[in-house]
Amino acid sequence: MRDKCSIVSYQEMAGASPTMRFDSDFFRPDYLRIQNQMTGLASSNLRDYGVAIRHPKEIARRYVDDGVAFLRAQNVRPMSIDLDSNAVFISEVDAYRLQGNALAHQDILLTRTGANYGQCAIYLEDTHAIASSHTFIIKSGNLNPFLLTVFLNSYYGRMLIDKGVYGGAQPEIAPDFLYQIPMPTWDVLPQAVESIYLRSYDLLESSKAKYSDAADMLMAELNLVD
Repeated sequence: MRDKCSIVSYQEMAGASPTMRFDSDFFRPDYLRIQNQMTGLASSNLRDYGVAIRHPKEIARRYVDDGVAFLRAQNVRPMSIDLDSNAVFISEVDAYRLQGNALAHQDILLTRTGANYGQCAIYLEDTHAIASSHTFIIKSGNLNPFLLTVFLNSYYGRMLIDKGVYGGAQPEIAPDFLYQIPMPTWDVLPQAVESIYLRSYDLLESSKAKYSDAADMLMAELNLVD
């Protein structure tokens, strides 16, 4: 029976959510167990680390053939941002109107809504890009952005994100809830995680180049270039 239900006092409920949620999903036993585990590891929440979460605004989308990259929810995957598949662009004029949506190097993009909600990765490009309103732009504050990204993609991070999701047909995440996510602190781990993350990024980019070279070679041998 202990795994089937949760007993939560009114004081716990009032402090658990800024919106005073009291639905059964929010207080699922597995969510509460993970929340308590993270809190017990001498952790602080994301707000205490100075993390800033920005919700990009929306305008009528008018895509152009050549302009500023516009990153949508489908471009954000766990631990990687796909800039090649389904790439779309907006004009310089629209990009200027959406300056608050502009991405900086090592910003974290997290999908806010839809089937892929909660997926996140670091923007490691130096090129100008604009994020859509279906994502959150996260500044990692005093946390290592690579460590924060890996944590949010881990089993524990995803369970904590799932805990705060609301909506049925169109699940959504609220920034106020994300700010409350507890995250443990470590000494040496952030540098190790960053090194591995960047190494994996370099290998992925290298693999794309080699795949393109192989495709070009095959087309040339088949006399199908252009």
